[in-house]
Amino acid sequence: MELVRRGCELLNSGRLDEALAEFEAAVAADPRNAEAQNKLGVVLARQGKLDEARKLFERALATDPRCAAAMSNLGNTYKESGMLDKAVEFYKMALSVDPEYATAHHNLAVAYRQMGKIDRAVIHFKQASRLQLRRSALQGETARFGRHLWLLIAGGLIFAYLFIFKK
Repeated sequence: MELVRRGCELLNSGRLDEALAEFEAAVAADPRNAEAQNKLGVVLARQGKLDEARKLFERALATDPRCAAAMSNLGNTYKESGMLDKAVEFYKMALSVDPEYATAHHNLAVAYRQMGKIDRAVIHFKQASRLQLRRSALQGETARFGRHLWLLIAGGLIFAYLFIFKK
C-alpha cells in the first residue's frame, strides 16, 4: 500500500513518470491490487496512452468487479475516443455500484452535454456538485473535530501538570 500511496502523491503533483514507476512496482508486488491497476491506468491515460490505460482499467475490473473508479475511468477512455454511448454505459455502471460517486456523475454530465442531452447533463452536474459540497463539508467537520480534540488533549495535559504533578 505504501507504493500506491506514494504513487498517488506523485500523480497528484504531476510527476507522471515517477508515479508510473510506483504503480508498476505496486502491481508487480501484488498483481491482485485493483487500486494499483486503476491508478496505473490513470497515469497511462494522462500520458495519452488510451489503449494501454483501457487494458489496465479492464484488468482492475477483472480483479474487482465493483471498482467504480475503474468503471468511470474506462468510460473516460471511451469518451476521449469519441465513443460517447460506450462512455455513458460505463459511467452508469459506476453509479450503479456507488450512487454517490461524484466523479462519475460529473463525467456522465460531460458526456451527456457532448451528446446534446442538456437536461440529463444538468441533473448529473447538480448531483455531482451536491455530493462534492457534502464531502467538503464532512472534511471540514473532521478538521474542526481534530482541532477540538487537540485542544482537549492539550487542556488535559495542562490540567494534569498543574493539579496532579505539582502536588
